[in-house]
Amino acid sequence: MAEFCQKTKKINKNLKALILRFAKKNDKFYLCQSWSAVDPHRSMFLINEKHNFCRNPTNDPKGAWCYTTNKNVHFAYCDIPIC
Repeated sequence: MAEFCQKTKKINKNLKALILRFAKKNDKFYLCQSWSAVDPHRSMFLINEKHNFCRNPTNDPKGAWCYTTNKNVHFAYCDIPIC
């Protein structure tokens, strides 16, 4: 059974076990946009990935994130617990 937690906030961008598709910002949840989508936000990372999983391609110290499908919320961090 796969763990749905992260060992560290620096998640490998290729880690397939993390399949969260929602991110949280200001206590609201947002659906993650596909990394290959260009609307409503154009991705600068993982543009060949045809999924909306949470990732950390920038090694952001706050952890995994995704672009959202909400045109007013560019990106949000994913709430993935530390193991």
